[in-house]
Amino acid sequence: SKYGVKGATVALLPMAGVMLWNSLDGSWSQIWPSASFPRVVTVQLFLVVLSVSGLAFAALLRERAATLERLSTIANHQRDLARLLEVQVERIPLGLVVLDRSGIIREWNPAAEAIFGFSARDAIGQALADRMIPVDRRHLFTRLQDESTKGDRSVRTITPAMRHDGATLQIEWNATPLRGEG
Repeated sequence: SKYGVKGATVALLPMAGVMLWNSLDGSWSQIWPSASFPRVVTVQLFLVVLSVSGLAFAALLRERAATLERLSTIANHQRDLARLLEVQVERIPLGLVVLDRSGIIREWNPAAEAIFGFSARDAIGQALADRMIPVDRRHLFTRLQDESTKGDRSVRTITPAMRHDGATLQIEWNATPLRGEG
């Protein structure tokens, strides 16, 4: 039906209460004037409605428990996937640097630490271009960043980058836009 178990429970519980009240005080005839049910029949009807209400309520509770179980399974699966991704990011031999739209470093894996000589603590929250791109080459990096935010495709370029110790490296940047917050 359109309202299902919840609707049946909501409809039957008040009805059972009204039937019990009317059977106990004898006012059934005021609600249904043509009825001439003895109190025993009224109490029996009340018990039937109460039983059906109980069954509907029990079904509602089972439905809720099944829904909570499904949600718990989904949440556990998402946690497992997040852990797997975290392990992969930590172990990938390529430097992984995630920037927000402003060019601020938000993620920095151990391979990036090894390549650039900056710890994650020192790199995260810093502007990548200001920290690691030589001034005369920042326009190339800015162009890469602009192109990568325009579409859904990866953009690639090779530019010099500075390590923490001042050494200059040729770095191949592959900028892939990630959609979502920030």
